Amino acid sequence: STVNKKLKASKLEYVKVEIGMSQCPKCGDYFESSFFVGDVSLVGIYLTLDIFNAENTKHAENIAKAVVGKALKDVPFKTFEIKERVEKVRKKRR
Repeated sequence: STVNKKLKASKLEYVKVEIGMSQCPKCGDYFESSFFVGDVSLVGIYLTLDIFNAENTKHAENIAKAVVGKALKDVPFKTFEIKERVEKVRKKRR
């Protein structure tokens, strides 16, 4: 909820926020990653966003980190996956 508020305050409504999932080592079922110990909590959050006009995947990663990093200062995060999408350009009919 706090992450969502910070992203919206920074006008980053296009960033998709999901709670990370963990797998139970005993039964194999998945559950939302949220761990509480004493007064400290750890929540895994998965952020997804589309980057347009990047020169390559590293450039796209740097753009994403810069955009999200401005909104979520002092929050460590790492990149899990980068998917390159190539969209076909439609030619106009004459």
